[in-house]
Amino acid sequence: MAKAQRQQRQVEQESATKQPATEVSESNSDAAGALPSAAPEHSLLSAVPGGEGLHAGGCGCANCLGGVGGVHASFTHVNADGTVTNQVGEQVADDAAHELGTGESPPSFEAPGAGSAEAVSVGRHQGFPAIYGQTYYSEAALPSFPRLSFEFGRTLTLDHTCTSKPTTWGEPSFSAIAIGENMGEGYSVTTSQKDYPSYQHFVLVSGGAATNIAMAEEQHIQDLNEGWNITANQIGDAINAVAAGDAPEGDTMGEAKTACVDAIAGQLGGLGSQVRDKLISGGEIALPGAMNQAFTQSKSQRDGKGTHSFPLELYTAHADTQKVASIVPDKALDQTPSSAIVNHGTIL
Repeated sequence: MAKAQRQQRQVEQESATKQPATEVSESNSDAAGALPSAAPEHSLLSAVPGGEGLHAGGCGCANCLGGVGGVHASFTHVNADGTVTNQVGEQVADDAAHELGTGESPPSFEAPGAGSAEAVSVGRHQGFPAIYGQTYYSEAALPSFPRLSFEFGRTLTLDHTCTSKPTTWGEPSFSAIAIGENMGEGYSVTTSQKDYPSYQHFVLVSGGAATNIAMAEEQHIQDLNEGWNITANQIGDAINAVAAGDAPEGDTMGEAKTACVDAIAGQLGGLGSQVRDKLISGGEIALPGAMNQAFTQSKSQRDGKGTHSFPLELYTAHADTQKVASIVPDKALDQTPSSAIVNHGTIL
C-alpha cells in the first residue's frame, strides 16, 4: 500500500467508560487536543471501565462506584449519613474535600524506572476522565523496512553465485500520553458524580495509579515494538546473515538466486514462507499489514479483555463546599508478555 494511501490509526485509550470501537467516530479523535492532525481511520478506545465482572471484590458500600477487589484498602469514602470512614469503618477527618481545586498545578509524571518507555509522557487527554491515556500508531509513520538486493558472481569452476547485499532499516518510535499524579487539588472535570450530581466534581490520581496507567501505555508500545522485532528486525538480520556467509551457488543465475532466497527464508522460520514471494522480487520487504495486526492484537487482548480498566470510585464528599472527589484505583496490571500477544501466529 502506497504511503499516500495509508490512513492513520489512533490506538489504545485507557479509559473509564466502555465504548465499543464500532461506535467511535472521528469526533472522538478530534477531541484529543494536541494529537496527530490527520483524521484516523480507526480511533480505538481501550475503554473497559466500570467493568462487568470487576466488582465482586469491592467493599460493597452503598456510595461506592463499584470497586475492584482490594482497591479500597487505603481509601476513604462517604457513608449514607454523610460521615467519612476508612475501609474498616473507622470515622476519619474529611479535610481533603476542602482542599479540592486549590493549590498549584498537578505535578508532572515521572517515567517508571528501568525499561519504561521514554515515549510515555504526562498529559491530560481531552476525554478525561473517560480516557486516562493513549498510545498512537500510524501505518504511514512506520520507518523503512529492510531492502533485499542481490549480488551475482562466478566461482573458479564457473558456477553461478548469488548472495544478498548488507541492508539497513529503520527503527519505529511510538508515543503515548498518560494522566499524571494529582492527590492534592485534583483534576476538575465537567462530568457529574452519580451520587452527588449537583456537587463540583474532582478526580484524584495517586502516584501508583498514574504509574499503572503509564505502564499500560508502555505495554501497548512494547506490543508494537514486538511486532517490529519479529518482522522487520528478523528479516533484516536474516538478509545480513546470508550476506556475511558464503554465497549460495547454482548451475544458472536463476538457480543461484533461488538458493540465496532459500538461505534467507531458512533463517526466518515460519516467517520465511510468508515472505518468500517478496524475497524473490527483492526490494523493500515491507509488512505493514503485520504491524497493523500487532496493533489490533494489542487492543483486543489488553483493552478488550479489561486488563486496562480503571473504573472510578467515590473517594470523599463535603456538603459545606459542595465538592465531591472520585479516585482512579491503584490497580495492578496484568503482566502478560508481548510475545504471548504479538507473534507470528497472531499477526501473519
